[in-house]
Amino acid sequence: MLTAIREKTQGIIAGFIITLIVIPFALWGTYSYFQGDFAINVAKVGGVEISQQAYRLALEQYRGNVDPSVFDRPEFKRRVLDGLVDETLMASNTFDQGYRISDVTLGRLIREAPELQRNGQFDPERYNAVLRQQGLTQQAFEERLRRTRVSRQIVDGFTESAVVSSSQKDVLLRLWLQTREFDYVVIKPQKFIASTQISNEQIEQDYASNGDEYKTPEAVRIEYVRLAASEFATKYQPTEEELRSAYEREITRYAAPEKWRVSHILVELPEGATQPAVQQALEQARDIEGQLRGGADFAVLARKLSSDSGTAENGGDLGFVESGTLPKELEQAVSALEVGSITGPVLTNYGYHIAKLTEHTPVVRTPYEEAKPEVEKNLRQGKGEEEFYDKFEELSNIVYEQSDSLEPAAKVLGLEIQQSGWFDRSGGSGVTRQPKVIEAAFHPEVLIESRNSDPIEIGGTEFIALRVTGHREPAVKSLAEVRAQIEQRLRRESVRVQAAELGADILAKLREGAALEPLIQKHGLELKQSGPISRLKPQGVDRRIVDVVFQARSPEGDEAAYGEADLGNQGYAVFALNGVQSGEPKDADEALAQRAENLLRQRLGQGHFASYLARLRKQAEVKIFANRL
Repeated sequence: MLTAIREKTQGIIAGFIITLIVIPFALWGTYSYFQGDFAINVAKVGGVEISQQAYRLALEQYRGNVDPSVFDRPEFKRRVLDGLVDETLMASNTFDQGYRISDVTLGRLIREAPELQRNGQFDPERYNAVLRQQGLTQQAFEERLRRTRVSRQIVDGFTESAVVSSSQKDVLLRLWLQTREFDYVVIKPQKFIASTQISNEQIEQDYASNGDEYKTPEAVRIEYVRLAASEFATKYQPTEEELRSAYEREITRYAAPEKWRVSHILVELPEGATQPAVQQALEQARDIEGQLRGGADFAVLARKLSSDSGTAENGGDLGFVESGTLPKELEQAVSALEVGSITGPVLTNYGYHIAKLTEHTPVVRTPYEEAKPEVEKNLRQGKGEEEFYDKFEELSNIVYEQSDSLEPAAKVLGLEIQQSGWFDRSGGSGVTRQPKVIEAAFHPEVLIESRNSDPIEIGGTEFIALRVTGHREPAVKSLAEVRAQIEQRLRRESVRVQAAELGADILAKLREGAALEPLIQKHGLELKQSGPISRLKPQGVDRRIVDVVFQARSPEGDEAAYGEADLGNQGYAVFALNGVQSGEPKDADEALAQRAENLLRQRLGQGHFASYLARLRKQAEVKIFANRL
């Protein structure tokens, strides 16, 4: 299917390889699909509307993680919306193409997500806490996860289905293995420091012209309250009765549960299938059973015949499953198997399954006294998080409703009001190092209107709310304060210019026919010889010089090719390229050849995926309401 999609898109941007920039698909959904009937929309993709709330929630994922000046730019906001549009287009297309994630696969993904585990086991309480924190219903989260997984399959599929020809790989290997030899000289700015004098007149002129550059930065001081689940956990002292009750209630947590490793082949049945369709599926399942009992390889048949695309590529392997994971009909059949044996056709809501038990691990329980420390730790943590989420709602409401002070929130919630030192937009120490805190402190509502900030996440279950208690406007420093700074900067700029001017002079003379060695001896410089180097093995030569050398034309006959490289504060380089040796693909070892193929496949896959999205946009009616962003 992916190959067919790719073939349809090749004509749009044939042979064009680009680096794809898209809004990443997050594990946690950026928006819920359950909006009110009167939601304001920022885009319409075919018949699907993207609400302003969905867009703003997606945008908020980047607040504090990108430069505030970038965050507020219209082009960045449009890029976020474009990501939502692309995701919506792809979700619709993949559904039409028949891509699905089964409930079995979805359940495994949720159970195996580290964010939803405690002590290596899936924790329903943590799962619900994460949903509350993200403002998602379970249904919305699971739908989002299905879409993310399908999208990942599509992206990976374009890469895996990209075909790299041997000639393409040979071209890249020739470039990688090509070697070049050159002589070069680096003109360091330090050479000119001793002879460079900066006059008072220059300093005063610079100060007069660039006074705004010598301002003290705008700075603020804040007070804040901190809400952390860990502190609630520390305060909670469980009784022996509570500990034993928690142990019994969550006994499965303190035991290695019974597990079955199962593979399956699914003959899918659509919802509302007719009786003839059901009978046909049953006959197909029986045929598969017959092949397996006749000695056919289960994994091979699964890859070839299973309708569950999420497991077929792994030979039908569902991994280890516990009680309650599989549909009950399938679980009953699997639990009766011996390791290595298979079921007959088992009917569930998804169709007919043929399952094979490949491993079985019985239950092993940990005695209470041995588990007690862990029971107490988990009970404390759970109670701490439970109280935290309750208090978080209170904090959010109080700092919003009584926005002129943190004292009401501190009093009601029993929190300490803490003070920071002065800090500017580059941040300070402690919590004021955090980009989200800096952005909130300098936000106009907080800085100018003297309002409390909303709660700001500074850790997974740790938030602060702040307000500004002091504000210092930028002020021009006196000339005496910045004289040394100006002198240092002017000297640094001067010696860089002198290094570049000498380099340009040497290069011009070389191109006029002068010999390199006498020129550098005249100026007391050191001639260096690279020896044979390649793009992948620069042998210690500055990468900036190497990049320019490999962009230079090849020398003609005995005449070297000359060039230059600006090394910034490290100076200026002039080189004479003496020889170029072509690379031979046959000289590449297996690892390098595979690296080249993987890179080309990835680039080709990205290009095909970009073409796929371009085709979807071309075919769909997409309306953007830019005035609502």
